[in-house]
Amino acid sequence: MTSQNLALAISDLYARTIETGKIADSHRRVLKEAICSPGLAEEERLAIDRLLWATVRGHLIVIDE
Repeated sequence: MTSQNLALAISDLYARTIETGKIADSHRRVLKEAICSPGLAEEERLAIDRLLWATVRGHLIVIDE
């Protein structure tokens, strides 16, 4: 995935997850790929951190999809 596609995927994932309050297994795969990406920008890293924090705090429900 190119860095531009990765940025779009993360921003889309962030918006959908916050809107629905749910995070799916497919989201986890996108986050895993993003974290392993060497070209991850600081903005995307912060969005991932917010999603992880929200999940740990119970603000997001983990679902199987």
